[in-house]
Amino acid sequence: MTSNQSGRAKILTDPALSQVDAVKNSRVHVTPYGVYLWSVRSGEGSMLPLWLGKTMYPDLFGDIDMKDVVKNFFNKYYNYDIDSEEIDKVLAGDANTGMTR
Repeated sequence: MTSNQSGRAKILTDPALSQVDAVKNSRVHVTPYGVYLWSVRSGEGSMLPLWLGKTMYPDLFGDIDMKDVVKNFFNKYYNYDIDSEEIDKVLAGDANTGMTR
């Protein structure tokens, strides 16, 4: 797991990591980034355990829809009606494509 798309690219192309299962199977994930990075102390960090569960154990967390989780969070805590394109950007985890306002 890494905090941005460029970090993911570096991990996936690093020859020293080429034999790591996550790299071989392209399963290096980027932590979501909305108003702030989810993997550090922030309000949005409260959604990280759900995202981790859904990412690492999709069979156990099949009932969780992260798009709904993000939409409800932004509505409740930011009073912001986030659209589906913005949600996709947040879940992609790149500060350059996420919510940066």
